[in-house]
Amino acid sequence: MRRVIASLAVLVAACALAAGAAGSQRTAPGNCYAKLGSKVVSIVCPAKIKLASLVSNALGFSRTNPYPLGQTVLLPTGTWKFQFQSANTNAWPVVSAFSAKNTAPPPGMVDVLVSLTATYFGYEGGAGGFGGGFTDFTNLKAVGTAHNVSYVWNRPGCGAVPNDLGSGSSLTAGAVVTGNLCFQVPADDASSLELFWDGGATKGPFFALH
Repeated sequence: MRRVIASLAVLVAACALAAGAAGSQRTAPGNCYAKLGSKVVSIVCPAKIKLASLVSNALGFSRTNPYPLGQTVLLPTGTWKFQFQSANTNAWPVVSAFSAKNTAPPPGMVDVLVSLTATYFGYEGGAGGFGGGFTDFTNLKAVGTAHNVSYVWNRPGCGAVPNDLGSGSSLTAGAVVTGNLCFQVPADDASSLELFWDGGATKGPFFALH
């Protein structure tokens, strides 16, 4: 009986050592798989990428490295594609000529008229802000270095503008719209103004307007 008990103790100790050794050799938690031809095989899990550092260095994902004016950019959501063609940073003459009902910007403010083409690919809800492709563009904001705050085209707004994309319309997948958005911003922000997508926890991409 003593011999049986001793043997069991040795077996338990051996199992514990084996489990500890296996744990020390594990390079990453969880199970990872890859497709090899028609088969799915188990692989060593890759090291995690630090997304914050990756985003900060990528073109378009920081204010110091925005997408250049004129470049066509697909949002990371895959829902919208934008191309900003031009920005008039002193657009009051254009705005006033379009409608006599428009009022001049307050002292120290300017109207910035941005021309863009947007392509819609599908429904985006929740934090994305475009319910069913409704083009209110409230998640497309402007920011400058002088005040470091964000501006939305409709607050306070420029009034009626030609080819206004901010008026809102329902789009179907694949629809393309071209027109203008107008931001009223402090004059000292106009020269450094950029646009950015504010549809989630991470701000961006960023788009240069100069």
